Amino acid sequence: RQAAHWQSALRDAERKLAALGDDYVPVAALRERAAGEDAEAQYQLGVQLVQAYSADAHQEAVDWWIRAAANGHAEAQFRLVSYYLRGDRFVKKDSDEAVRLLQAAAASHHPRALFELGLVYEKGRHGVQRDLQRAGEIYREIVATKDGNPYGWDVEERYYRMVENRVKAVERMQGMDAGG
Repeated sequence: RQAAHWQSALRDAERKLAALGDDYVPVAALRERAAGEDAEAQYQLGVQLVQAYSADAHQEAVDWWIRAAANGHAEAQFRLVSYYLRGDRFVKKDSDEAVRLLQAAAASHHPRALFELGLVYEKGRHGVQRDLQRAGEIYREIVATKDGNPYGWDVEERYYRMVENRVKAVERMQGMDAGG
């Protein structure tokens, strides 16, 4: 039984390491770099702590992502948005903070943050006034990056088709609002 237990534990550890892929760095090394205000190390430490699957580790991960977000890490900013929107045991629900983080990540040209921010303006979500013009600007900015990929985004073609559909929808809504 004990051998079976340890084999299972080893398989679980291997699965967690595989999920981290090439980004794995020993936690002790990440903690040292993260304590030195290295935003990438803070973010990566959070990712690895979430893989630990314990509530305490998850709380520490969120705390590191908050620090990484404060240091301008766009993926940490984007990842925290859902936590602040739903509110849970890790952070208190705060739509204003969620929108602020989304705007910060979008300002860093984070592709999913830009799209989500476009939706926030298009639909008037999370206490933000509906602004079809701003939504259209954001969507068109994304579409303009399709050729040449100036920000080095790793996105699929369907992402751009989805955004192009949002541009058309916003233009239709603007036409309807103008009485057309």
